[in-house]
Amino acid sequence: MECPNCDKEVVADSMFCTWCDAFIPNPQCGNKAGIFRRFLATAIDPILSIIIYFAVTVISGVVVGALFGDTAAVLAIFIAVIACMVFFWGFLGKGMTPGKWLLGLQVVEKHSGEYPGLLRMIVRETVGKFVSGLFLGIGYFWAIWDKDAQTWHDKIAGTLVVRRL
Repeated sequence: MECPNCDKEVVADSMFCTWCDAFIPNPQCGNKAGIFRRFLATAIDPILSIIIYFAVTVISGVVVGALFGDTAAVLAIFIAVIACMVFFWGFLGKGMTPGKWLLGLQVVEKHSGEYPGLLRMIVRETVGKFVSGLFLGIGYFWAIWDKDAQTWHDKIAGTLVVRRL
């Protein structure tokens, strides 16, 4: 397979040319995700969190309230937070969030196109997104100007968001 940018031979199934670092469209690895799809996925995640949080809070509040009385509210909130964390943790283990899953997006290691691993995903979702949010959130919008459509948290973690075909 040849690089469309520099015409040099590249390793099969790689997402980037080892010679010029150009993105190579690959049906097995997917194409770079567009900024609009990424924005929608980012908007879906907190909406799902709120729905899960309130549903679990109401249900556990009723059940726990019948059993524990006055401490029910605190316990219901604690259960709801744990439920949200477990829900999102399951998706992070697959390189995505619920919003990304719904829109066919996945976070992959930049050069290999493989799942980046749970530790790298946690760094991306915590430290990386914190840094992206600094300076008026410019790190999130960086994907608009970046040739690889990477945000700052993608660059920190060495990841890329792709749309699976």
